Amino acid sequence: MNSSLAMFLCTIIMCDKYRWSYGRKPHDVKKFGKSLIKLPIKYNDADMPIIDDKHFYSDEGYIPDWEWMENYINSLPYGDRI
Repeated sequence: MNSSLAMFLCTIIMCDKYRWSYGRKPHDVKKFGKSLIKLPIKYNDADMPIIDDKHFYSDEGYIPDWEWMENYINSLPYGDRI
């Protein structure tokens, strides 16, 4: 985890903050822990998703593309100053 990845993840989570507004705040921690965060995934040269046999990140076996997320944040204006 570095500052670029943290910035990307915080932005994605903050986009879903409407789900947890005052009237809808999670009373059950288990329910909050099961909320999904959609992230970009890795693809191979044939544009097919790379599947992890151990299913570490998701039930379907998709692997998040951490490098793409980091490069995206760094490509933004003033991204080199984060």
